[in-house]
Amino acid sequence: MSSRYNPGMSAQDLQKEAQVMQFEAQFTGLIFKLHDQCWKKCSVAGNSTGLGYREKDCIKNCVPRYFDAQKVVTDGIESALKETQR
Repeated sequence: MSSRYNPGMSAQDLQKEAQVMQFEAQFTGLIFKLHDQCWKKCSVAGNSTGLGYREKDCIKNCVPRYFDAQKVVTDGIESALKETQR
């Protein structure tokens, strides 16, 4: 997300903005970590011959959890942004 900084912000607003940005960075990192774990769990990375039924089933179960986690993160970021605008 782009920064919402402007030169006229108070110190309190700057601190809130920094907290939101830190929150966003932490959860973005979490999403990437979950994504990486999903692919490793399903052993997709080293399979050059295509996906077997086990990998397909694993991905079918893992990927929706990835999107569920992404939604939770997005909702959390939106909530944090609303809090800083109060």
